Amino acid sequence: MTASPSDPLVPASPTPPNAADPPSGPTSGGPPRAPDSARRVGWARAAAVVSLGLGVFAAFTLVTSPFRDPPTAIALAAVAVLAVVVGMLARRWSRRTGRPTSPMAITGIWLGAVSAFLGLVPTVLLAVLAERLEPEPPLTPAASARALDFEQRELEEAAALAATRLIRLVDDESSDALGSEEAGVYPIRLAVTTDGDVLLTTDGDVLVELPYDTRVRYETWRDAEHFELSLAGPLGGRAHVSDQEPTPAPPPTPAG
Repeated sequence: MTASPSDPLVPASPTPPNAADPPSGPTSGGPPRAPDSARRVGWARAAAVVSLGLGVFAAFTLVTSPFRDPPTAIALAAVAVLAVVVGMLARRWSRRTGRPTSPMAITGIWLGAVSAFLGLVPTVLLAVLAERLEPEPPLTPAASARALDFEQRELEEAAALAATRLIRLVDDESSDALGSEEAGVYPIRLAVTTDGDVLLTTDGDVLVELPYDTRVRYETWRDAEHFELSLAGPLGGRAHVSDQEPTPAPPPTPAG
């Protein structure tokens, strides 16, 4: 059948595209993003490599220079701790992706932990021991002079007080035993307590408290009618008194 001039042919319209179908051409939004699991796998690998590198560096430094000053030991311990922290992060990311922990991360954790312990603990112990065993600095000349002057005053005061009490003790005994053969006789010897702090007679009468580490020399003559007492200190101070020399008055005792 032929179409008449009054009935022109109408071309068939193409099928309209479905709006729900995705476009077949390339999109302008850029490449599609990788899933989160892939990113975590990459992070875990990178962290494992970093942890291993830090652990190897800390262990190598520990082996090559086992003795170091405290600041260097603290820096080494910081690197070792960082290796442990990064290794733990790599382990955590690996677990989230369902993959086993990388051997590099495990090695970095162990190397960092051992290096931190062996690098920091012995250094701290050595520093504490060195501080305790360090000898005291020597006294300056001015300090030595002040210490000697102080010791000399202490010895003179102790010797004067001991002589005064010894003379008074003998005078009291002489007045009680007037006319006897023991009148006016001083003790033949004196005694010092085991700790070296107190000078006393053999009968137990306390004469004076001695300064630290004082050496005592006591002598009598003429049938113990006279005595000499000498005190010497560790710094070189000396004091000497006797019953025949003017005995300086002991310092007054402060009230209360």
